[in-house]
Amino acid sequence: MERCLVIPQDLIDKLNRAYADAPTRGRWTAIGVNNVNEMIQRVIDELNLKNPKLLIRNHRVENSTNIRYRVENSGTTSKFGGYIENNKGNIDALFFYIEPNVSSANDFLSRYVMPSILGIYKSVEKRTKDLHINNMPVYIVSLCSTSRIGNDSVKRTIICAETMGFDYVDVFNNSYKEVINRFDVNGNPITTIETLQELDYFLKYSGTNEYFNLDTVTKTMTILSGRFTANNSNVTAELYRYVLRVIPASYMASNEGYKIDATSLSTINNDSVKLIKNIWKNFNIKWRRKNYANNILRCSGNG
Repeated sequence: MERCLVIPQDLIDKLNRAYADAPTRGRWTAIGVNNVNEMIQRVIDELNLKNPKLLIRNHRVENSTNIRYRVENSGTTSKFGGYIENNKGNIDALFFYIEPNVSSANDFLSRYVMPSILGIYKSVEKRTKDLHINNMPVYIVSLCSTSRIGNDSVKRTIICAETMGFDYVDVFNNSYKEVINRFDVNGNPITTIETLQELDYFLKYSGTNEYFNLDTVTKTMTILSGRFTANNSNVTAELYRYVLRVIPASYMASNEGYKIDATSLSTINNDSVKLIKNIWKNFNIKWRRKNYANNILRCSGNG
């Protein structure tokens, strides 16, 4: 089934401004891109290379308001996002981009992507049975040609997004997986994080994991609130950074039979935090059901 990439007008405007900048234009020509249309085609080609089943054949430009309505985003913004539409008019995947000349702080991925993801989840949580925060595949394409994309802190957020299940593409093919900094028994670099303990180790790059503690004996993952209390003037902004770390951890905890203890956030009254608490509640329901089934099997074995 062929598909169409629907992108916001904001992206076209940013690409036009980027191409007008001589240093940025030089970086484009270095990868064989000579104008804005060719850059859009490069994005499509990279997405099809990432997942050949997408079969994206063209693109369409819409305004951000229409996009927000189509993807059911009840959040505050969708200007960094679009979607992938099949030839029946249905949305098959979400699309986000990192703008060409990003000059903001190194948490731009969390600020560009997570507000929309949470806004969409808020709209669909009562009718979806999926425990994932995204109700469809997510593709993130980096068009960034500034040095910020090379910062280790940025690379770490990309790894966390991939661990959450998002697909990431960089049109300039900038490396980032080296920040995992682990090797297999043959000395080959490890490029993915597969277990909860591996993610815990990855988040301890600065000495401590500020997002959760693991008790491997009781199999409990305890959510930490220190980052919220330290930045209580802007809880929502902190949440977007937080989600990139604790949601992939929650998926792994659920798959590995861990209970999630989020009582440390009980006093934080924020709508988005409440949304995340509901996700953890659903994970713990799954955990209780799994434990109940295991107890039944043990009792049957003893009989």
